[in-house]
Amino acid sequence: MRVLIISEEEDFHSKIVGHRLSEMGIGCLVWNTSWHPWRDAITWTSVGERAVEIDGDRCDLMAFRSIWWRRFGTPVASPEVSDATVGRFVRAEASVALRGLLQSHPRVHNPIWAEAKAANKVHQLDLAVRCGLLIPQTVISNDVEAIRRFADRNPRCIIKSVFGDYPHGIATRRLTEEDLRDDGALSTAPSIIQEEVLCTRDVRVTIVGSDVYAAELARDDAAEEVDWRKSPHGWQRHDLPEAVVDKIEHMTRLLGLHMASFDLRLDPDGNYVFFEVNPSGQFMFLEIDAGLPISGAVARLLSAEH
Repeated sequence: MRVLIISEEEDFHSKIVGHRLSEMGIGCLVWNTSWHPWRDAITWTSVGERAVEIDGDRCDLMAFRSIWWRRFGTPVASPEVSDATVGRFVRAEASVALRGLLQSHPRVHNPIWAEAKAANKVHQLDLAVRCGLLIPQTVISNDVEAIRRFADRNPRCIIKSVFGDYPHGIATRRLTEEDLRDDGALSTAPSIIQEEVLCTRDVRVTIVGSDVYAAELARDDAAEEVDWRKSPHGWQRHDLPEAVVDKIEHMTRLLGLHMASFDLRLDPDGNYVFFEVNPSGQFMFLEIDAGLPISGAVARLLSAEH
């Protein structure tokens, strides 16, 4: 039985995990769902048929051992659809139908609805507090005066997007005096504004089933660049305290996730501070830098029959 991987054809993570599955004698099929519905087709019937047609190859969905919901490609309407309103309608209909069909499979990692809920950063912060994780002092707002009051109490702040639906990534950065003077920018849409947490180490924790992998990126200067994604190399294995592991595993279970990547920061006082969790986070940089065998763990999860 093969594994179905929902991702772009050239996704590095999918290729590596596919290779790990092959080493276990298990095949996989990578499906870029952007080809649906203008090239590929789906079928769901009341008598139990669940099928996908991918580049002319019709597959019984239930014949797949599992599904890895790695990177969902937004459905694309046929090029023959020239009306923008019709195009939006087609994309929305195809997206909802496709998600529903795939979630009917009993082994989807991560469950599609759980991943959608878990991606909400406001919900993440709420849940982190409930699980006993420390979070930075935070305001999420587009109320100019509320933001300024927060900045008065917290002179060093960072600002980041709530969702980040933008053509290119929006890095976390420091909130500036110029930002605080710009009423229009502050009020246009809610942003996440947090106290800046000084850093001795950024810590990335990857959960795969019951396996926990942690790595650290050490900082010589506790006040240097606030977003490690701008300097993502040099990760080493990190020994995460059991108390922190327990809280992260608890939060993962409450989110209904089987896989997740947590971003924490170890401050100069030895506190682990939660920033966010990515339900489909990147992990190969940790495998390459720190030697953490995460791709093998993902393959084992996908190959399990229960």
